[in-house]
Amino acid sequence: MEGGSLFNPGYLGTEWRWWIGQVADESTWQGNIDKGKTQSKDTVQGWGRRYKVRIMGLHDQGQDAISDEQLPWANIMYPVTAGGGQASAFQTPAIRQGNIVFGFFMDGQDQEIPVIMGILGNNSQTQLATQTSYASGGDGPVTNNAPGIIAQSGYATPKTPPRVVPAKTVPDKDLITSKPKDADQQMECSAPPPGVSLNKYGMRSDRPFNANQFADATRAAKDAEVADIVDPNTGRPLSKLTLKDGYSERYRREVIDNYVASEVKKGIEGRCKEANSPMGPTFPGATIEAGATAPHLIGAGDIKRDDKNKEKIPLMKSDKQVESAQKAIQISTENLSTKVEKHLSAQQQYADAVSNPELDMEKEMDDHANEIAKYEKIIYNKMMEYTLKKYNKEMSPAVSATPMSQRWQLSEVKEKFTEKTLEDYNEIVKKLADQMRGTLTQQFDVKGAEASIAAQLNGQSSYNHPVTGDKIIIPTDDAGNIIGIGTTSTVVKVPPCYAEDIVGHSIADNAPAISGLTNNMINNTSLYLKDVGKSIAGKSGKKGFDIDSIANKLGNIKGNMVSALQFENMKANMFPFEEPRNEAVSDYYTFGQGGGAQPDANKPNPMGVVKQIGKYADEKIVKVPDIPFLEPSKDQSDIMFGVRTVMETDLIGGEISSRDLKLDELGGISKEWVNEMNSNAVDR
Repeated sequence: MEGGSLFNPGYLGTEWRWWIGQVADESTWQGNIDKGKTQSKDTVQGWGRRYKVRIMGLHDQGQDAISDEQLPWANIMYPVTAGGGQASAFQTPAIRQGNIVFGFFMDGQDQEIPVIMGILGNNSQTQLATQTSYASGGDGPVTNNAPGIIAQSGYATPKTPPRVVPAKTVPDKDLITSKPKDADQQMECSAPPPGVSLNKYGMRSDRPFNANQFADATRAAKDAEVADIVDPNTGRPLSKLTLKDGYSERYRREVIDNYVASEVKKGIEGRCKEANSPMGPTFPGATIEAGATAPHLIGAGDIKRDDKNKEKIPLMKSDKQVESAQKAIQISTENLSTKVEKHLSAQQQYADAVSNPELDMEKEMDDHANEIAKYEKIIYNKMMEYTLKKYNKEMSPAVSATPMSQRWQLSEVKEKFTEKTLEDYNEIVKKLADQMRGTLTQQFDVKGAEASIAAQLNGQSSYNHPVTGDKIIIPTDDAGNIIGIGTTSTVVKVPPCYAEDIVGHSIADNAPAISGLTNNMINNTSLYLKDVGKSIAGKSGKKGFDIDSIANKLGNIKGNMVSALQFENMKANMFPFEEPRNEAVSDYYTFGQGGGAQPDANKPNPMGVVKQIGKYADEKIVKVPDIPFLEPSKDQSDIMFGVRTVMETDLIGGEISSRDLKLDELGGISKEWVNEMNSNAVDR
């Protein structure tokens, strides 16, 4: 049968023809694949999963000769483990534009029905094009006469972006943490692999100097003689390291080589620092896309998970409320300090830039101010409990001395003073968030640090503070070089006593209000007791009843701050037979390592708070109130967002106007389509 006259040998292997090619721009085959769920199988647009493939050796003439739309459709050959679709046994191919695929022609010598059998993977060093066709910078189509980059990124921009599907965004797991560089920089900034020997200059012995390194070495060798460098081992200048002085030429050469090595290292560090900066030149290759060949490459997602795993979550303890609250304040400020450093470092380090979750630092300040205020409320409540407890204790003699007929009045007086004290303390607590927002804004000068970093990256010697307007000089060394990026920023490192500082500053700022409410309670109660004493003396004529001495004792309710912060009013286990509560052993919890505790040396204490109160006795906190929500007026027209026209509104004036669609606001929609939509835009 195989050799019969009706047999076409091209279909059964006698003329089996292999091919290798590249999947064309997705705009030519994307319509063959449904974008979402459909109700009827008759609405399916495409015929299976098929792709346009530019086969090497057949379609190498370029787009002008054979456009992507004219390329043949290639079917998929699935493995036996995938199934053919029957009984819901199937797998979805993961083919993307730019993939290098290989297969065979089902129709043999006619070469019109290609079948994809497999795909060639990338490695971590593969240079990937960022656009699929007609792009500048060597990313254009490769032909017999036009060389270029064949491999393409899976996130490459197609010739015609889809109108419905949003542009592909790179997930964190695919973002590399080392900034893409050109070939020389990439090789220069890469750490030597284990086992590679180094030459006398500290460089890899298996690689020669590049042009920059050679220039640095030549300059340093000349400067060593001219500048008469000092030997760090002997402290003698190079001119004194001669045979006459007892030093061999070999020793002299080693001193020069060490100097050259240090200068070459400085040059490499400077170039790598500039190349790794987010402000430096940009090169393609910001994605990993290496598949199984590089499973251990660290991506931005790994850094984000690591940062989240290290974030501390405070654990409160009911038996030591004040101490636990102070620890929680310390932990909250540590978390904020970490976020601020990450935010500022993202302007200087590429790894932090790609792994930075785009934090709104003003919102972070606001959130942490509210969190710290929540913990401070515990401390202020404890102070209020202590004050009321002392008040009731010192009032006991007065209650005993008061006639039975008037004790109900004194009971009402105590109740009203308790209610008034609670009301006054609540007014103080309401302002704690604004107070903490002002403290954190002052301590964590994020805007000033941002301006400092920007000025230093631009090589400026000074800058104006964006908040105060003060001119700040950037420090430099004797040679006029900037000492270091971010040296003028004020990022708090959160010392052990920082929680004591925050609490002490807050209490010192509210001290007049606290003293005022305490003094009012004492004075008004004293006046009432003196009136009662006069009334009793006038009616009974007794001489031995000295209500004034009892009233004067009320001054003792002030007590001292240490006693107030250590005051225990009531425990959860009221009776001796009750088991104590199972309190948390740890001070905080992390997702990565579980529970943890602060070292004893870092634990805040009441005496430290009292010292800070005295330190800030005359220093007020500039409160930063929260910005309220802007609400539309009653007759405000609705804000309408349409596909054809985007509506804008002035929430104050109430006027609505339309504006043209912008390309970057629509997720990569083609400019021609935007122009068409704008020309037909109708206000709705």
